[in-house]
Amino acid sequence: MKHFAFSTVIILLFALASCASSAQLEGTDADPAPQLEIDALYTEQASSTEKIDESRVVWVGGSPTEKEIIHDGAGEESDESAESPEPFTDANGVVWRIAPTLEYPSLIYCQRCDVFDNNHFNGHILNKKTGQPTSKMHGGHGGVSYYYYFDEQRGLFGFYACSEDGASYEMMKRSEFFSGERLDTLYAFQLIDSSNVQIGHQSYVRVFDDAYLGEKYALIYNNKIVSGYIYDDCHGNKAKEFMVLGSEGKWGIVDLNGSTAIPFIFDDLYIVDDETAFGSLDGKYGIFDVLETAANMLLESGMQFDEPILK
Repeated sequence: MKHFAFSTVIILLFALASCASSAQLEGTDADPAPQLEIDALYTEQASSTEKIDESRVVWVGGSPTEKEIIHDGAGEESDESAESPEPFTDANGVVWRIAPTLEYPSLIYCQRCDVFDNNHFNGHILNKKTGQPTSKMHGGHGGVSYYYYFDEQRGLFGFYACSEDGASYEMMKRSEFFSGERLDTLYAFQLIDSSNVQIGHQSYVRVFDDAYLGEKYALIYNNKIVSGYIYDDCHGNKAKEFMVLGSEGKWGIVDLNGSTAIPFIFDDLYIVDDETAFGSLDGKYGIFDVLETAANMLLESGMQFDEPILK
C-alpha cells in the first residue's frame, strides 16, 4: 500500500511538472514578438515564425496581406520636411521642381485615399513633394467611379456612378444639373443616347455600348460647353481649376475656358495639388510647377487672354 501511495505521488509530481512546462511554452507563444524593423517587413525571406504586433501597424485601403504590411509612419516626417532642390526649366518650358528621373512600375492616383501609388494600387505610397516611395504601402480596393454624360437630343445632363456596392444613374435638364457648387466645376463628358440605358433592381444600371454616340470627351463649365469632342481620355473627370486630358497618346492640361494651358507632351500626367503635378517624359517621372509652366507656355506661344489661362 505504501509503495502504491509513493508511486502515485511520483506520477502526480511528474504530471504537475509537465503541465507547468506546457503552460510556460504556451505563454511564450502567446506573447507578442517585438515589432520587426521596417526593412524586414519588405524582405520576403523574413522568418515566418516571427510575429508582428498589429497594434503598431496601419493599413491604407484594402485588406492586409503579407506583402502589404506597413510601419506606423516611421520616417514620414523626415521625408516631408526634406528640402527640395532648386527648380529648373527644360527645353520644353516645363518648370521642374523634381527632375524627371524617377521610375515607377505603374503610377496611379487613388481618389478614395488621396494618395499616389507607384505600382497600380498595390505599391508604395509616394511622397507628394519629392516623388520618393515612403514606408507605407497601399492596398488594392474598390472605389467609386463617375462618368458624366450629355444627351444632346433630349437636353439632359447627368452621371453614372458605380462601385462595389452598386450603381446609380441620374439624368436631368442641364439647367437643373448646373447649380450650386456644380457651377464652379469643370466636367469632361461624353455624348450618349439615354434611351439605351437600362435601369434594373438593386441599383443595377447598364449603359449599353450603343448608347455612346462617340468615344471622345468634351468639356463643360458653368453650363457652357467650352470645347469640342476632341479628347481621348481624362485623369479625373471633374475639377475646380483645370483638368488633365489625353489626346493621341499624350497628356496635357486644359483650363476652365477650354484653352490648352500645358501642351500634350507628357507620356503620363497627374495633378498633385493646385500648384504641382507628376509628369512623365521618356518613361521617367518628375514633379513640375503647373502655374509656372503654364505661364512659360503662354509667353512662348505669344497668345493673349482677357483672363489668366489658369486661375
